[in-house]
Amino acid sequence: MLSRLSVGMRLSLSALLPIIVLVIVVISAVNIFTKIEQGVESIYNDRVVPLQDLKVIADNYAVLVIDTINKTNAGDKTTEEALKDVRKAKQQIKSKWEAYLDTTLTAEEAQLAEQAKALFIDADKAIANTELTLSNLSGKVPGQLNDIDGPLYDQIDPISDKLSELISLQLRVAGEERNHISDMAESLTYTYIVGTFIAACLVLLLSFFIRRSIVGPLDELKNVMRTIEETSDLSAVINLNSKDEIGQTAHVFNRMMKRINDVMGQIKHAVIQMSAASEELSIIATQTSSSTQKQQADTEQVATAIHQMSATVQEVANSTNEAQQAAQSADSQTSDGREVASQSASLITDLMGEIQSTSSLIE
Repeated sequence: MLSRLSVGMRLSLSALLPIIVLVIVVISAVNIFTKIEQGVESIYNDRVVPLQDLKVIADNYAVLVIDTINKTNAGDKTTEEALKDVRKAKQQIKSKWEAYLDTTLTAEEAQLAEQAKALFIDADKAIANTELTLSNLSGKVPGQLNDIDGPLYDQIDPISDKLSELISLQLRVAGEERNHISDMAESLTYTYIVGTFIAACLVLLLSFFIRRSIVGPLDELKNVMRTIEETSDLSAVINLNSKDEIGQTAHVFNRMMKRINDVMGQIKHAVIQMSAASEELSIIATQTSSSTQKQQADTEQVATAIHQMSATVQEVANSTNEAQQAAQSADSQTSDGREVASQSASLITDLMGEIQSTSSLIE
């Protein structure tokens, strides 16, 4: 499969894959921290803040209502101050309780909240009665609130107990959510580590295959070239079927070696023909040399014969001259004999000239 990709594509893939894995790892880490942050935020918004609201409600009932009535009945506060504290407590209790009900409640928590809501009805009636009583009084009224002091406590005390249950439940649920977040963080961390390890293994495995798909053909190309260098075997070919740049290079290399091998065959054939022609030329040269030597020997024999003939002709000429002299002295001979002698002398002279010319030419 990788052999179908170009070398550039494989190198790009080997460089891009670690980046992709790194991005996945970062996204996983961000997801882990996001879930942990959501868990922590849930603990704060649904447990810590409601816990604070429940404490404010309990404190308002205990301090701003019960304690204020006690102090007013003891003469430590005026009714105006007491009425202001009671109304303040009533307002804060209502706002904090509504804020608490807006949070995410567990099933058990919702059940306790419904029970507390029923108790709030009786407490609100007692507080409303207290407000009415305080509004009809003024200044300090020590000992004049005994009718509402005790019953008010009896109406509010059950709410304090129920709020204590809710606070305990908040602490328990917060602990459970903390343990859940801790387990989730541990699980996500384990998953993160395992995922990172698997991703790293996949990157290494893919990098190995990519490297082998590139280095393997290059080694094959190198080995064939080395074989050609060491053995001078021009018939060696590279067996690569890949369609990438290396496969194309191997194909071009095989075509080049085939062309070189064909050219070398043609050169070898030409050398063989030239060698045969050289042998034939050597034989012809040997034969020519033998013929030349034979011709030289014959020429020397002809020259010797010509010299001998020349000597003979010279003797004949001498004899002819003597005959001419004799003919001249014998003036008594007939005119026909003089003419024949003269012609013979002329012919002999011409013959002698030709013989000398031939002798000069042979020499």
